[in-house]
Amino acid sequence: MTSSVSDSAATQTQQLAADDPSGYNKPPKAPGATDLMNDFLDPSIGLLSKLESAHRFVDNFTDRQYDKVSGSVLDIVLGQVGESVRSMGNGYLAGGPKFAEKGIDEFFVNIWNTMQPELRESIMGPVPGDYSRYLMMNWPEEFPPLFPKGKLPQPYTWARAHINYATLPADCTLFQKMANPMYIVLFILKCSSYTAVPIFGLNFLMMDKRDEYQLVYFILLFKSYQFLSGVYYAVDLSMVLYNCLNSAAYIGGEPRACDAMLSTSADDYAFIISMEVPRIMLIAAATYLLHIGYSSGGPGELEALAEVRIDAADGDLDGFADTVKMDKDITAKANVEDLSYAKIEAATEAARKKFGATKGTGNYLPYFMMWDFGFLGLIVLDNLWAYFWGRRQLWVEGGPEMITNPIFDDPMFWTTTYYIKVYYALMAFPFLIFHIPILGEALYGAKITGYDKSGLLVPRLSISAVEEKQKQQSARNEELARLRKSESAFDWVRIKNFWKASSVRRWTRMTVGTAVPPSKIII
Repeated sequence: MTSSVSDSAATQTQQLAADDPSGYNKPPKAPGATDLMNDFLDPSIGLLSKLESAHRFVDNFTDRQYDKVSGSVLDIVLGQVGESVRSMGNGYLAGGPKFAEKGIDEFFVNIWNTMQPELRESIMGPVPGDYSRYLMMNWPEEFPPLFPKGKLPQPYTWARAHINYATLPADCTLFQKMANPMYIVLFILKCSSYTAVPIFGLNFLMMDKRDEYQLVYFILLFKSYQFLSGVYYAVDLSMVLYNCLNSAAYIGGEPRACDAMLSTSADDYAFIISMEVPRIMLIAAATYLLHIGYSSGGPGELEALAEVRIDAADGDLDGFADTVKMDKDITAKANVEDLSYAKIEAATEAARKKFGATKGTGNYLPYFMMWDFGFLGLIVLDNLWAYFWGRRQLWVEGGPEMITNPIFDDPMFWTTTYYIKVYYALMAFPFLIFHIPILGEALYGAKITGYDKSGLLVPRLSISAVEEKQKQQSARNEELARLRKSESAFDWVRIKNFWKASSVRRWTRMTVGTAVPPSKIII
């Protein structure tokens, strides 16, 4: 037997550190007692803020202790589960070749060591401390206006928010996403040979390319649509071949009449095949950005995005997450008119530096891209060689008069490009493994993100968190309606005036804990 799976739970941190010296999977250090003391010694911080800071520190200290205990128990359970599955697998190979038994065993241990952190994260939650609760509060319910009051039109901010939210919303279930008219329009356009690549190009332009998951998701979605189109083209090709073989022209000895049955004979085929060039360029660009570490990932990325969302949710994206205001002020919400793309980008980059977001490279995805580009080069060379060799044979055996058409007027040249397109699309099938829950997430290693209606990139909520968020939002809207309709506006005025007067207070930063109860999972 090789190293034990149960032992891997205890050595996971050392293995990750050895495999990735950059500290990709190392969580950012939580502010501790030293930070609390600095706040108390800072004369610019008021007494009330100091007491709030102390209260937050105590809460998060409790969270950290809870996380240590529950995390240790969970690691033991996951180690035992992995060991049991491993023993079952080895049982099937008992008595077989030793090299096969050892190889399969080592392969399983490596795969489990990749999956175990994802399983742990799916239970404990990747976003620590108070973030799990505040992430479900005060989500924007409208998109940024195209014509904000007192400002110039913001077409890019407006379009970016609509397109990104329709493509990858952070606070919707699948069916809620499908109910968005913008999603339906984009889906139909992506299924068309004429508009699929331009729409993906628009997605690439609008998305946050500094986030690892956004690049990973773009590549996987692009390859998935490509594979499905390849299945369609392969079926269409087989039907054309059958109809050709069964046609009167072929039976009568005129097989060239079958050319009219191919899609390559259409006037727009040159445009359709030309779209493969920007398709490859877009995928190559996303792969290159992952390769050079242009994007950010790891636990620090999620915490940075959570900090920015909570900061915006208190009503002002000013660098301070006023969680006390979110708890007390029922009127607090994100000011979408003030959230321009430039402001969002600046705040997100500052938070990434603050929380130590690390470089994201897509884990195993680059190896699949090597397969993809390598196979593309192989099929292009093979098919073009076959085509030009066939033309040479016609020249040698029948003379120059047999070559009646220039290359670009030759039906066989365009048929060759059609076969290249189909082969390349069908060979995208290995990317389907990334859509398997847990395993796929472990293979690409990126922390899952999405967008809210304001255009902010945020940690994506789980289904249970989406339901909880919607319940809180409904209760909040009902309470707001009650206050507005109240004959006595005392409560309403008191709330507004209290928080308007307190807006000059300096709230301390949110102290990061390390525990999320299972009932509040955020993924």
